[in-house]
Amino acid sequence: MTRSYERINYALRPAKAIERRMLCETFGRLYPFQPVDSYGYIGFGSIYFSDFQLIHRNLGINDLLSIERDEDNAKRFEMNLPYGCISMDFRESGVVLPTLNWNKRRVVWLDYDGTLDTDVLADAATLASKATSGTMIVFSVNAHPVAEPTEEARKITEAKQGAPFRLADYRLSKLQENLPEKIPTDVTGTMLDMKGTPQVLRRVLLGEINAKLAVRNGSLPDAEQLAFVQVLHFVYQDGAQMLTLGGVLVAKQELAMFEACRFGELPFYRQDDRPFPIKVPCLTPREMHQLNSFLPSDDPTQLKREGIPDADVKRYAEVYRYFPNYSEIVFA
Repeated sequence: MTRSYERINYALRPAKAIERRMLCETFGRLYPFQPVDSYGYIGFGSIYFSDFQLIHRNLGINDLLSIERDEDNAKRFEMNLPYGCISMDFRESGVVLPTLNWNKRRVVWLDYDGTLDTDVLADAATLASKATSGTMIVFSVNAHPVAEPTEEARKITEAKQGAPFRLADYRLSKLQENLPEKIPTDVTGTMLDMKGTPQVLRRVLLGEINAKLAVRNGSLPDAEQLAFVQVLHFVYQDGAQMLTLGGVLVAKQELAMFEACRFGELPFYRQDDRPFPIKVPCLTPREMHQLNSFLPSDDPTQLKREGIPDADVKRYAEVYRYFPNYSEIVFA
């Protein structure tokens, strides 16, 4: 099986690079709970360790754990470790996460290759059941609608169902296969298009987290009961459409600390079902330089530039602080 890091250079995907910088800025606001550099960080570093490098350099976090199930290529991962403070665990996340000491506050970004399934929900359940207040948890999953099947697959589906093929029904059946008994009863196949698929996946993920928190809270005093408070909700596309959902586990007695984080001041803050779309405009370096000289601006409509589509100007104004800078370096 081809590994995703062999097909995609994660360091060069512009929407992902923007998201990574937005996440890092968000993590930096956790300081009311405790100094951010004393947090731990858990992620899927791949062979590029892009998020690990950014988080170590910008936030000073030294306790970093990368989970990687591709044990057959362990030497390659270890060769690419950028810092000595990154530890590797070559097991499935579902095996690793339950064994960790969750008394320590951590930032956890589980950036999956695939879509939401029972394994992802199991990781979410572990974090909701074990992580301490002040822990930030972020999930990224593929949220692209199920593609139309081949003609052969259509015929097989029609034979099974005894009815003409309908793409909406097919998409719903595939979602039910991935998430048995987890789909809200009001979800229909017609909802599972480009806009609706990430919305449904978000509902399922939040439902699993809140269900596990309800069980956990049943044995806790009122002041210690926890809630998952959403802070981040991104939808973006470098190839397949992706959904990122993030929030903080907060005990009632620490709500003041959460409010002191001032997440609401972030321009991409989202606490509801309306995502912040990360859309990367195609601009030249000269065009970006011209726009930068007028940013930030309270009114991006005043940034009109001849020849640049207004929609691209608006998109750039929303993400310019996080925009990656690529250049070619020739090593002799």
